[in-house]
Amino acid sequence: MNREDYLRQNAQVGTYYQPPPELIEDVDGIPAGFAPSDCDWGYRAGVGVTLAELATVGLTPADVPKLTIINPPKEINRD
Repeated sequence: MNREDYLRQNAQVGTYYQPPPELIEDVDGIPAGFAPSDCDWGYRAGVGVTLAELATVGLTPADVPKLTIINPPKEINRD
């Protein structure tokens, strides 16, 4: 993801959406209409990102306060 993707994800947290309807084509492949959406409204929840992912695109947690900052897994010492 790039910088704009993270900012867009942050802006969309807490909003509702409806999936677009399916395009119906005739036998020749020409658009003939739309089928109703199979899904009702959905809710956009937050996205989990690491500090390293934000740093690679020049963002800080303050720039994207609605995203969830997660810690990367720790290495296991196998000695």
